[in-house]
Amino acid sequence: RAERTRVRWLLDGRGVRAGRTTRLKVPPTAAGRRLSVRVTVSRAGYETRTRTVRLGRVRAGEIVVRRAFRVTGAGSTPEVGEQLRVAPGRYSPRDARLGYLWFRGGDPIVDARGATYVVRPEDAGHRLAVVVGLARRGYADELTGAVAGVVATAALDVPTS
Repeated sequence: RAERTRVRWLLDGRGVRAGRTTRLKVPPTAAGRRLSVRVTVSRAGYETRTRTVRLGRVRAGEIVVRRAFRVTGAGSTPEVGEQLRVAPGRYSPRDARLGYLWFRGGDPIVDARGATYVVRPEDAGHRLAVVVGLARRGYADELTGAVAGVVATAALDVPTS
């Protein structure tokens, strides 16, 4: 007679909807939860046996930046009034949310949180950079940065007489 094996995957002790096969694609929403598998084996004329194996907590997925983000719109020396833009890098998973924070001389520019930034007079003589944060539920956040360069200081026209 045939042996029957049933598999049931569990997250925090509760059954996973698609978890009735020997393989489980762990969803990102499982991060931080306890993963177990319950196996039941039965055969006519024998006692049915069930074992639950605790596999541990599911670790968060990893966001991977495959090609760096970079700042475009400026030569090697950005100038006041010039618009800088963050050119997207290549990363996985592609549906990660992006957030931006621009820095002037190492200090955050509180109201500069977009993919673009217009160089201001107070930036002159300071290095501009941007940090890009990538986030997705079930994944560890990732931070990456790009440097725009030192902003040119305006030349003063001094009248000669």
